[in-house]
Amino acid sequence: MINIKSKTQKGITLIALVVTIVVLVILAGVSINIVFSNGGILDKAKSAEKRSTIAKEKEIVEMAYLAVSTENIGGEITLEDLQAELENMVGANKTVTTLDGNGYLLVKFLETGNEYNINEMGVGKTAEETFSEIATETKIYTDENGITAVIPKGFAVGTSSTINKVDNGLVIQDKAGNQFVWIPAVGYVGNGFYVGRYEAGSESERTEKTTTNSTPSVQRDKFVYNYVNYNEAISLCEEMYKELDSVTCSLPNEVDYGIYSSALYNLQRVTRANFWDSYFEVTRGKYAQIKQGDKGRPYSPYNSEDTELYKDVKGIFKKQAYTNVLFTTGVLEKNKARNIFDLDGNVAEWLKNDAGESKPISGGSYFNNSSETRYGHMLSELIYIGFRPVLYINESAYNF
Repeated sequence: MINIKSKTQKGITLIALVVTIVVLVILAGVSINIVFSNGGILDKAKSAEKRSTIAKEKEIVEMAYLAVSTENIGGEITLEDLQAELENMVGANKTVTTLDGNGYLLVKFLETGNEYNINEMGVGKTAEETFSEIATETKIYTDENGITAVIPKGFAVGTSSTINKVDNGLVIQDKAGNQFVWIPAVGYVGNGFYVGRYEAGSESERTEKTTTNSTPSVQRDKFVYNYVNYNEAISLCEEMYKELDSVTCSLPNEVDYGIYSSALYNLQRVTRANFWDSYFEVTRGKYAQIKQGDKGRPYSPYNSEDTELYKDVKGIFKKQAYTNVLFTTGVLEKNKARNIFDLDGNVAEWLKNDAGESKPISGGSYFNNSSETRYGHMLSELIYIGFRPVLYINESAYNF
């Protein structure tokens, strides 16, 4: 017998069921988006936690500085005094106190990596560098002082105060995080070019047995891209932006080097650059202590039982004078001129020269005590020689 429902009986049609499911799916999607999207609940919670941590750390530094100031009224507040007070408050091996590139006290919390300057304005967190959106076409940039530069397509320009002015070193960054600094120069397309902010870097430690040549980076805290000969360095530079029509990447020539290295003048060499006879302290990155062979050729590692050349900097590493120590890129804030790191020392850098088999090598290295340009055979692959890419603005992209 067929059971026929009357109009008064309750039920749900297929269409109503589908509509209900669709609505539930939409609501679920909205809820997930609210929680997980950029600016969503989770992002806001993380931001709130970060702000709370910064506030607590800043308060700790302020209290420690006040305590030391009270005990030393009219006297000098030393690194040791402030660090001792911080250890009393938060325990040992939690903070490191050093001087920043301007000579101000700098406190770093090792767990979070946050750093705080102490100057005449009080205690402030070191500013994080920020950048614009990636440019979709090459354009002219004018800084707050009215000085212009060219921002090539495919790069973002620095927006924070330490990296957005030409005179201080205008920084651009690609989508991978590689950074370059604008060098004003007459005679170039756009009246300037870009030089790598850091020595060319590698994601992994390179040794005399490294045979593959991965794409280099131009970023902080990378292993230096050493054990690379002249021809390889040229090829690696040329490949970096071959898909981008706005710039040409190259190894710098001696004229380029003469222009951008002029930024080094009037800086204290022995406490700034990583040379054999220099001395300084670092609080970040990795270091490799190198010993020398009978003929002065460096080899690694320092201790024969070590399996890795580099070690992590834990707290403060004191680089002593007359020692050979190789660092990852950009570890020393003092070795920065117009936002360019390690123009002198750490590793020497190949320069482009089309004549002969002997090629120029600039900047000196941890292995010697001079930035004078030297020459080496183009096929040399040594621990103390690396390179630094430059970017030229393509004339076809410069339509101004």
